[in-house]
Amino acid sequence: MDYEVAVIGSGSAGKEAALLAAKQGRSVVVIEKETLGGTCFHRGCFAIRTLRACADAFHNRLFANRYGIDLDRTRIRSSGWAEVRRRVSSKLADQLNQQFQKASVSVRFGKATFLDGKNLRLFDVYGRWTNLSAEHVLVATGSRPRFFAPAETKLLNSDQLLGITELPGHLLIIGAGYVGCEFASIFRAFGSIVTLVEKQSRLLPDWDEGASAHLLQSLREAGVNVILGVEVNVEQVSRNPGTPLQVKVGELTIKPDLLLVATGRLPNVEELGLEALDIKTTPFIEVGQNMRTDRTNIYAIGDVNGLTMLDSTALAQAQTAVDAIGGKQTYFASAWTPRCVYTSPQMAAVGWMEQEAFDAGLDVLVGWETTELLTDDELKVLDPYPTRIKVVLEARTKKILGCLAIGDQAIGVVDLCSMLIRSDIPSEHLIRCRFVHPSPAEALQRCVNSVAAS
Repeated sequence: MDYEVAVIGSGSAGKEAALLAAKQGRSVVVIEKETLGGTCFHRGCFAIRTLRACADAFHNRLFANRYGIDLDRTRIRSSGWAEVRRRVSSKLADQLNQQFQKASVSVRFGKATFLDGKNLRLFDVYGRWTNLSAEHVLVATGSRPRFFAPAETKLLNSDQLLGITELPGHLLIIGAGYVGCEFASIFRAFGSIVTLVEKQSRLLPDWDEGASAHLLQSLREAGVNVILGVEVNVEQVSRNPGTPLQVKVGELTIKPDLLLVATGRLPNVEELGLEALDIKTTPFIEVGQNMRTDRTNIYAIGDVNGLTMLDSTALAQAQTAVDAIGGKQTYFASAWTPRCVYTSPQMAAVGWMEQEAFDAGLDVLVGWETTELLTDDELKVLDPYPTRIKVVLEARTKKILGCLAIGDQAIGVVDLCSMLIRSDIPSEHLIRCRFVHPSPAEALQRCVNSVAAS
């Protein structure tokens, strides 16, 4: 065999798996069709977080008088943020390439197709091909937006929206999942009029209802027009670039400058040749808890298996797959992997949510705590969104089963809670610790103490 491990794709799951396998001393090759870093660096998590940072800087400058600073608002420009995003993505890709070199991970650019379970054919951009073999193959080819329209139209998916260089006066977003909510928050901070439409009765339908309600309130307070329980037929919207957009939303007719369709994603599996290997796709690649497909030496990790399309879970799946290659039986469980939404305010969660615990018949204690995770000096000049923390404890043992946090440093709160859950640390140990004031750890401690005593 040419390599012990071949990884197809270099996004969140692929890069993590390659580096973990190399750390075990295995010979590893990464096969990348486009640019190192995949969706994560160029069209996903890091790209959106870069845009979020640009939007926050833009918004804070608009309201600089809060800080006692008088700035000329007319000098604010927005067209440079796209270049900032591209520069950050390029820097991340260069850093990843250096990581691969340091770890002795080989990188091959091209499109990979299975010849059989252990042999791959790589096609370069000119159609020339070479073959390579590997004992284990990890498919980490990611996903793409379900919706696609020609570039010259005013209907866009999330990839296309990241490529614009001028802010829309009015952005209409169809779909209020992670992507829709994050872009609604970002473009509102940039000053665009934003309308967010969701066919279900609440935002982020797969999140805790309390989180959905808080986010709805926050978006509306920021000026986002949120319309729930209405389905939009995008196919009826004209794709003629010379025709102004007119979108029927229930009884309303909305005339936005751009329409973002954020209604799901599809796996990148069409060119892999999986059908010849009898590997099931529906359309995502079916895997077991250890990330194996129907072929015991072939794994599918990250977006391509459709389990949970988040960077944090992609990393966890990479660890599970590499463990399985090494003969260690670990299993992926999405509930115990932290998840977050980069809206304003940010939200994060891990473990059992309240309704899930009740539906499962668990005897639990649930409670909220509200705090300010800023210093006293910062509070004098800022108007922060208060951090709200919700914990789910097992009633008898008081063990932490789940946590939801909304607001400043929500991710820090949930990351700490994740460590406590996975380490099986009793809540009384957390309660007896001493932490910096104010801090995410202290806020979580106060919430757990309050709920445990109830």
